[in-house]
Amino acid sequence: MDRRTLDDTAAFSQKREPPLRRYVTGFPFGVGDVFGRGEVADGDTRMMMLRGRQGVGSRADFEEVRLPVLRPIILVVLVLLGVFTGCIYWLQQRRLDAQVRERVGRVKFLLRENLAQDARLLRGLSEPLLRDRALQQDWRAGDRAALLQRTQPVLEEWRARYDITHLYFHDAERVCVLRVHDPHSHGDRITRATLDRAAAGDGPAWGLELEPTGTFTLRLVQPWCVDGRRIGYLELGQELGGVVATLKHVLDVELVMAVDKSFLDRPSWEQGMRMLGRTTQWDLLPYFVIGDHTLGAAAGRPVRCPVLCARGREDQLFNETIAGRHYRGGTIVVSDVADRPVGRIAVLCDVGPERAALRLLLVMLLDLSVVVVASLGVLFGRFIRDIERRLTAVYTDLKAEIRKRRAVEEELREHQDNLEALVRRRTVELETTNRHLSQEIADRLAAEKALSELNQELEHTISQLNVANRDLKDLLRVAAHDLKAPIRAVGTLVDWIDDDCKDVTDASSRAHLNLLRNRIQRLNRHVDRILEYSEVSSVVRPARPTDLNAVVREVIKGMTSSPGIRIVVENELPVLATDWGRMVQVFENLVGNAVKYLGRPQGVVRIGCIRQGYHWTFHVSDDGPGIEERFFTKIFEMFQTLSPRDEVEATGIGLSIVKRIVELHGGTIWVESTVGQGSTFFFTLPAQPAEAVATAPEAGTAPQS
Repeated sequence: MDRRTLDDTAAFSQKREPPLRRYVTGFPFGVGDVFGRGEVADGDTRMMMLRGRQGVGSRADFEEVRLPVLRPIILVVLVLLGVFTGCIYWLQQRRLDAQVRERVGRVKFLLRENLAQDARLLRGLSEPLLRDRALQQDWRAGDRAALLQRTQPVLEEWRARYDITHLYFHDAERVCVLRVHDPHSHGDRITRATLDRAAAGDGPAWGLELEPTGTFTLRLVQPWCVDGRRIGYLELGQELGGVVATLKHVLDVELVMAVDKSFLDRPSWEQGMRMLGRTTQWDLLPYFVIGDHTLGAAAGRPVRCPVLCARGREDQLFNETIAGRHYRGGTIVVSDVADRPVGRIAVLCDVGPERAALRLLLVMLLDLSVVVVASLGVLFGRFIRDIERRLTAVYTDLKAEIRKRRAVEEELREHQDNLEALVRRRTVELETTNRHLSQEIADRLAAEKALSELNQELEHTISQLNVANRDLKDLLRVAAHDLKAPIRAVGTLVDWIDDDCKDVTDASSRAHLNLLRNRIQRLNRHVDRILEYSEVSSVVRPARPTDLNAVVREVIKGMTSSPGIRIVVENELPVLATDWGRMVQVFENLVGNAVKYLGRPQGVVRIGCIRQGYHWTFHVSDDGPGIEERFFTKIFEMFQTLSPRDEVEATGIGLSIVKRIVELHGGTIWVESTVGQGSTFFFTLPAQPAEAVATAPEAGTAPQS
């Protein structure tokens, strides 16, 4: 607002009608006549007010009427607001505890996952060393210097890249031959639990081990076998400090690692702490010692978690104030590889902002309570007041309004003087905002560059996978061709033997030759079905609108079954975007299995479908002997049949092919059956929009070969 507007406002206020005159002339009972022509004097006004009060009642009378009415109302409102405030406080505390418990659970889960991942990393790093021929020769020659020369650069690289701190070589008697991280210490017998487990089994053993210094180390021991004989053990170790630091930054929590004193030797522990450059506080807690924490030098005093002072439960929460920051947290029990509870990790969550927000909420609720109570007092007081009291209030409000308007004018003048300073301050704020925006743009560009690099790596990986799939397909084709050649040769030899010896062979020998011929045919069919399954899994064909009615007619036309077996299509099948050949395979296998396992020359096989939301559900049912429920999953596995192959000729791959085709089309397949009442195979296919299928020119036609 400029100075001209301020001057206009002042002039307008000077020209206004006296405020009391306007309000007095508006009353219906002629108070304006009492004041004459409107020329009001302060003394006359006060006299008229006093005269009015004498006819209605004294001021004390009004207060005695007002207070008994307002007192219980205000008391009830205060009680309700207090209960409401207490409920809000209790709910906020429960929500904060739930968040803390969730963070503690996430720390526990991520700690377990990181340990398992690091163990896999240690195993992957140790296996190339075990296969190193030069290292094996140095080991057999007992040349410690050569072993140290070969492995010390490896350990330095691992320490820089993966935080691996320990590398041991033990002989078959578990005597330490070489500590790569401490070459001068060797010749002692190792009795750790990880080495005991590796010695007792055939594979690697890993787990957390508590060091005499009070620190935790993830160890992995690999048996070292050459030519089937165990020649020693390779051990890798990684301290837990890196995992704890990662958890701190990922979950935004502070972690305090405490070790049970019963598993430590005080002199060894204090010596280890001094070697690590840490202070020793053995008597700080009754049952635990603080091994490490992520609070840094900002802690300012020893960390005393109440839950660690008296072996509290793992799910018990506690409060802690460190360096002026308020924490709420819980503990996680840490067990070593021998399942001994050797320590705990206290998870501290900074709840200072939440507590400040809760205090602000309580202050706002208290302010609201005061406003509500004051409003109720004013509201009910106005109902009890008489006309004289209202006239006095109006006069007082008008004087207050004039004073307020003058104060506003003075304030506006002050704002006019301070406007330039405000503009400068806003300019500085905008410059700061622009710098922040520039930094954010730079960060986003860096993120986009990283995303582009990741996309390039993904494309390279996809190309490698395509090459691997193509090589696997070529391998299967060549293997099938190489298998079929000897199969055909054996079949030809069987025919020659049958022709050459048909005059001298008896019935038993001819039966054996026929059995051999059947086995050769079965093996040939197995190879064909395996190729068919591999083609289904690896070859991606484009989906086109396919009339499933035509597919079923072609399948029924090609079936060779007993005349007493009827195949019934119960309703019209849809036109879906699928592959014609694959759908023929699905219905051929399902209908063929229904006819094959019917068990008698008469029966009915039914085919139908139903639309259910965004997919179609198809079924192929029969009235055969049925399938027991325990075989519902087995029949979809490769080479699995319910009847001996000598009774019913089958390869056991047909339903596996059907299941694979249905899943490639985005559907599912299952079976429902009751023994003695038949079986029904169900499978689903996604439904396409009707207009997309109707406009397709080749819908309902078989593909041309």
